Amino acid sequence: DGGYDIYLERGNTTGIVECKLYNSSNSICRPLIQKLVGANGVVKADKIIFITTSYFTKGAERYARDMGVEIVDGKALISMINTLNNNNADEDTKDIDNSFEWQLSEEELSRF
Repeated sequence: DGGYDIYLERGNTTGIVECKLYNSSNSICRPLIQKLVGANGVVKADKIIFITTSYFTKGAERYARDMGVEIVDGKALISMINTLNNNNADEDTKDIDNSFEWQLSEEELSRF
């Protein structure tokens, strides 16, 4: 583990992404963002993104803003997914079924 989950490249732009599947009662705090920023000291990506299914503490939000880390909490993630699904519904999708839903069982979630 290099301190991040996803490495992105598009043209000359790079990015790293950390993803945390957390219960909505568990928050992402500043040290987790610091770990990602530290990992970028090695990778030197242009963009740093932290995504969670839960939420960020105020301290984590402040630190992310100060360090230029884009953060996406659970509410924003759901909104992004809904927007994507709505945009795709307007396209010609004769070969693609966009009416999907993912559900994880309690057993699957317990693995995380």
